Amino acid sequence: MTRKILLILLGASAFVAVSGCSTMPPSTHSWTAPVTQARYNADNRACSPDNQPQRRFLVASDEFVAYRDCMQGLGYDWVALR
Repeated sequence: MTRKILLILLGASAFVAVSGCSTMPPSTHSWTAPVTQARYNADNRACSPDNQPQRRFLVASDEFVAYRDCMQGLGYDWVALR
């Protein structure tokens, strides 16, 4: 019985550790432009690497620079949320 409890606790601990790793910090910036949500979604997908619009990457990365340049080329502004 003690071994069973130990295995349950170990499994619960692993679950908590893994689920905590998938938490992303809140966004600090956003794109603005006078477009519909559908147009934004299409532009965001077109500019995103591998059509992964929900992907997050480091601002200093080459991927982000290309994404930023693409979105700005379509008329979007990158603004702080606070």
